[in-house]
Amino acid sequence: MSHGSVSRMEIASRIASVTQLGNHFAVWTGTEAGNIPPEDISIAQLAGGTEAAEQTLNVSGEMIEDTLDTGLFSSRGEERLGWPHQTLAEYLAARYCLTHGLSIEQLRSLMFHPRRARVIPQVREVASWLALQNEELFLEIAEKDPEVLLGSAAPSMSPSQRIVLTNALLRRCDESEILHIHHNLAIRHLAHPDLAIQLEPVLRDKNRSTATRYFAISVARTWGTDHG
Repeated sequence: MSHGSVSRMEIASRIASVTQLGNHFAVWTGTEAGNIPPEDISIAQLAGGTEAAEQTLNVSGEMIEDTLDTGLFSSRGEERLGWPHQTLAEYLAARYCLTHGLSIEQLRSLMFHPRRARVIPQVREVASWLALQNEELFLEIAEKDPEVLLGSAAPSMSPSQRIVLTNALLRRCDESEILHIHHNLAIRHLAHPDLAIQLEPVLRDKNRSTATRYFAISVARTWGTDHG
């Protein structure tokens, strides 16, 4: 049976959330009796329950197979399928969390390391997509691990989010935290209409740390290059 594109999108989002948040490398398409690699998840494990699409879907193994048989997935070896485009998988995983209305407490438990105030490395990109649509999560990540927000979702940030993130990164410099931003492309994502106004007092304040002022200069130069 073939299913509509909206239905496939919902099921693909489910698969993305399970693989990305559950740290699974591929979907096992062989039999349950087969030698399933420990990093894989089976079709049977993905099936069950419902998803909301054009109508409520009772998600069957057949529906999972139908979705896997699209251009969204490619071979990861014999009887294994995975995501050829990691960014798409991360976006769909975030979409799934948002469409299912996960609370900030649930998002926090999925995104942050339980013993460290940092985003779990394996879900950094999912977190960046989620934060775009959840302001509370955006503010928490900006406070605790702001560089995460310069991931693949960064070009879609609003001007107000760029202001918040720029201030957060400047504060990290003030706190002697080492920023791991190694290329101008990431810094360009901080650009917004009032960037010059935001940076001027930082550049003029000789009481700010050298690292903070150097970072502000780097941001200003990158913005100036793009608008010169």
